[in-house]
Amino acid sequence: MVSPENEKLVRKKAELMMLRGVLRVFSVWVDRGEIREWNPESQSWREAATFHIEDPCLLVPLEAAALFDAEEADRAVLHALTAKGDPLASTVSAKIARRTNDKGLEPLLAGITDKNLHEEISTGPPVGNEAW
Repeated sequence: MVSPENEKLVRKKAELMMLRGVLRVFSVWVDRGEIREWNPESQSWREAATFHIEDPCLLVPLEAAALFDAEEADRAVLHALTAKGDPLASTVSAKIARRTNDKGLEPLLAGITDKNLHEEISTGPPVGNEAW
């Protein structure tokens, strides 16, 4: 459930969903970067921003970070496709593993030459919440 609504209304919706037989209810607060899971025993939300969602309907656990970060979402998709046995995903995973097993930055730095080295690029002043 994703809602810009107030917490009281979202709580009421979670309670109603549980009464209808929904087994798990998550609230995603995009503006806060928070994910919470409803705990029917305590009738309260459990902070879930650093956890993963495991469920029989998912082939592999879904990292909560994948709901907010595009790179994490890509990894989650690749992980699920690899677990499913998708041959292309397995090939991509193997290529990534080979690159990751390199000697860190040294091979990349060794590839820098006068031909591919460029001047510093200015992207302008910060526009949002980014910090450099």
